[in-house]
Amino acid sequence: MLDYLSLIHKYIPADSDVYKYYIVHVTLVTQKSITIAKNLGLSDQQIEFIEEAAMLHDIGIPKVSAPKLGCHGDKPYLQHMTIGKEILLKEGLPKHAEVAEKHTTITKEQIIKLKLPLDPKDMFPTFLEGEIIAYSDMFFTKYPELLWREKSYEEVIKTCETEYGGGTTTEIFKKWHKKFSN
Repeated sequence: MLDYLSLIHKYIPADSDVYKYYIVHVTLVTQKSITIAKNLGLSDQQIEFIEEAAMLHDIGIPKVSAPKLGCHGDKPYLQHMTIGKEILLKEGLPKHAEVAEKHTTITKEQIIKLKLPLDPKDMFPTFLEGEIIAYSDMFFTKYPELLWREKSYEEVIKTCETEYGGGTTTEIFKKWHKKFSN
């Protein structure tokens, strides 16, 4: 198994403000993802990958500007996905990098329409393990006031509608919910 904690510590110092939000968030996302994977009867190898990739999916956040999270970089928040991909590719982890880059339900059309600071392409995963992680991620925030709380289905739907204009974003989430919540 990949020593993902050493990799996290390489990019996010354990004594930093961002670490205390990051580690709680990714642990909760990982726990939910593994529960889903086990309920679906995924193999040990798939579950191991899910654990690693879920723990690393937000590794790019220290380089973005999100002061409330202790992130004092110069990039817009959404670019943590692209930065995370670059970090994990540099570490020789291409499949993990794909999860870091595409752990949302944001479509190319939404990026263009909303002028989001991302390359115009679909930013949702195209394989099962990535879908499980992206779905689980939608239920947890890194923001201090909600850090330990899992959002309800309705709250996630509301986020899809208000932050990204609904449409395909909401439909992807609903499809995943049907697939993973049984």
